[in-house]
Amino acid sequence: MGNFFFTSCPVICPKMTRQLLRVQEAFGGDKEIQMLSFTVDPAHDQPEVLRDYAKRYGIRWQLLTGDKPALYRLARNAYHLTASEGDGGPTDFIHSDQLVLLDKQGRVRGYYEGTNANQVDELIHDLKQLRNEP
Repeated sequence: MGNFFFTSCPVICPKMTRQLLRVQEAFGGDKEIQMLSFTVDPAHDQPEVLRDYAKRYGIRWQLLTGDKPALYRLARNAYHLTASEGDGGPTDFIHSDQLVLLDKQGRVRGYYEGTNANQVDELIHDLKQLRNEP
């Protein structure tokens, strides 16, 4: 399961993070469930910034940064989060409230509004079902 965020986001990202904490709580130390949050602002969200953000919220899943063009290709091509084209350059910016559920083969199995508790309940339900698939 993954999403894209940035630590200086004032409204949407903190709401998504609080909902993701519910997912974290539901699956505890389950090694089959992998949660990944990728920054869309790697120039600002250096590893130490991500560590501080994780500490502030009590996050135990992975917060990842990297090369902006590579992160944006991942968002567009693997997670299919935007129909817009871009190269991850200085004026390219992706911001989505979507949580994306992927299966073990990396196929997208669902999108969930990350600020909506009911949709996150659905995500938790779907994760439990997906975990039991062969």
